Amino acid sequence: MSYLEIVKRALHGRSVNATAKAWGVPQKTLDTYAKGARMPDYRIAKIMAAEAGVSAAEMLDVLAEEESKIRGRLDKISKSFNSLVRGAKRYWAKVPATAY
Repeated sequence: MSYLEIVKRALHGRSVNATAKAWGVPQKTLDTYAKGARMPDYRIAKIMAAEAGVSAAEMLDVLAEEESKIRGRLDKISKSFNSLVRGAKRYWAKVPATAY
């Protein structure tokens, strides 16, 4: 089961807003969790697991897998960004300094 599948099961068809109120979580925070933009803290992960009917161990495995996916995407972005910075440094090294 994926992270987003667990979130969907935990919501029980309710809106994020209604679920956030029921769980005592700010709506915006739960929305970022539901979209997969951020991973929940331990307290919310435990609530999600219980609401979705999965064990804490399964939830932990799913969160670890999701974090690995995110880190993989960040590594790709980081490599591209570093390449861009190297190119910019080479360019700026050729630009003569000017006095102000």
